[in-house]
Amino acid sequence: MNYQTRRLPVLALVASAAAIAAGPLLAQDRVTVMSSISGDMGRQLEDMFDIFTAASGIEVVHEGVGDFETQIYTRIESGNPPDVAFVPQPGTVNSINEVSNFVDLKDVRKRSVRG
Repeated sequence: MNYQTRRLPVLALVASAAAIAAGPLLAQDRVTVMSSISGDMGRQLEDMFDIFTAASGIEVVHEGVGDFETQIYTRIESGNPPDVAFVPQPGTVNSINEVSNFVDLKDVRKRSVRG
């Protein structure tokens, strides 16, 4: 098992937790997740999201893109940002925050999964 394969469950858990914690997202029945993860790893990630959907009733739609940085800016600038994004480069996080607003999870109350 390589490093990226071992990281995948952790990334899925983080994304699921972010989707749960982000208050406005809980009102939705569908959450979009954008990442640079595709191919076999993307399918594994989507399988984990299917487990989350079965437990919560919230559909997670994953969009794995090859040119993440270009695509994320295009989506933000067009007014169609994803609900959750796996940002592979720390510097990109700061750049994205300059053109878009992040949800501050410090202010979000602890919430439980719908069941």
